[in-house]
Amino acid sequence: IICIESAQEFGDLIQRDVEFIELNKPPGREFKTHKTIFTFLRLHKPDVVNTYNLPTMEYLAVAWLARIKVRVHAEHGREMDDLNGDNKKRNLLRKLSLPFATKIVTVSSDLKEWLIQRFKLPRHKIEQIDNGIDTQVFCNQHIERSLFKIGLIGRLDDVKNHIEVVNLCVYLRKHNPELLETLKFEIVGDGPNFSSLKDSIESLNLTSHIQLLGKRMDIPDLLNQFSLFLQTSNYEALPMTIIEAMACERLVIASNVGGVPQLIQDGTDGFLYELGNIPQLAELIQRTINNHKNESQVVALNARKKILNQYSCEAMANKYQKIYEAVT
Repeated sequence: IICIESAQEFGDLIQRDVEFIELNKPPGREFKTHKTIFTFLRLHKPDVVNTYNLPTMEYLAVAWLARIKVRVHAEHGREMDDLNGDNKKRNLLRKLSLPFATKIVTVSSDLKEWLIQRFKLPRHKIEQIDNGIDTQVFCNQHIERSLFKIGLIGRLDDVKNHIEVVNLCVYLRKHNPELLETLKFEIVGDGPNFSSLKDSIESLNLTSHIQLLGKRMDIPDLLNQFSLFLQTSNYEALPMTIIEAMACERLVIASNVGGVPQLIQDGTDGFLYELGNIPQLAELIQRTINNHKNESQVVALNARKKILNQYSCEAMANKYQKIYEAVT
């Protein structure tokens, strides 16, 4: 595994005998990394090179120059400051680099259609492979919960839109204070918006309702402590956190953006709300608490079944294996 910067905690998660090459690339444009990767590829002659997302896309040409026959590129989402994919500089890089890929993989139909329409790529060259998770690790631990706890997991940046939770609490304080008193929100993650989000929570006297847990590595355990998982993002391709929550039989409410509707069938295995529609979000939360005819349990069970059928590690790995073998 070639890491453009460093492996960090990711390296510790790999329990098998895997070699990591850490290039420690500095920010900005430089070509020392290209030379290092080219030399490595010519020396080791791998059968396949698989690059991920925009930062590694330019190395497809390097792999082509190194005569690597199979060059797969995976697009897992757009950047937080370019949610619509309109950035001309980045799109020029995509236009120049993607022809060097023998196959392109996306995680959502939303991304697939964007690549086809924007860059005029042939449909047969792009394949959609859903993200997969370990459904043995992410499962229902059947924990008894006395408090209705709503959890959010994700990097604290603008695209994740955590301020929606603050706005929701302000709305409930005015329109439904009884509901607010029964809720506790826990936000898991770190990022550039941590301080500003903390300041907003404190200035509005919401510390008893919203807690920032910071970066955590015990995600399966945390998910099982939540009564409800909430996703408020401005954009998602195919969010792993929702997949993990569904695998744990957590009830999910998510913003109706990007590839999320591909993952959640509204009212069947989760609930969708329109981004920024705070009254609708509040109503959905109240609906899950009322739980008429055990709707919440049925929806959560349906969510687990969907993940087992479509989003397991085995299903994902088998599809990648077919791509690697088909082009060889």
